[in-house]
Amino acid sequence: MLVRRQVRSATLWISEPPRTGTPLEIVRDRPVRSVVHADDTVDVHLADRRTRLRVTPGMAYAVHRCGVILG
Repeated sequence: MLVRRQVRSATLWISEPPRTGTPLEIVRDRPVRSVVHADDTVDVHLADRRTRLRVTPGMAYAVHRCGVILG
């Protein structure tokens, strides 16, 4: 996972090297104001002060991307 954070936004690039096909879940215990963009393979769930990303890997060597506005 690679995270590029700017003042009020962040972009995440996620890859699943073992290529098992098992969904990967990432939890951030800080609020996100909104989702700017997310690939079809990335589900973003915003709840209270917790942000949950669920990435469903597909093809080998695929990179999954999500951009958010931090809150």
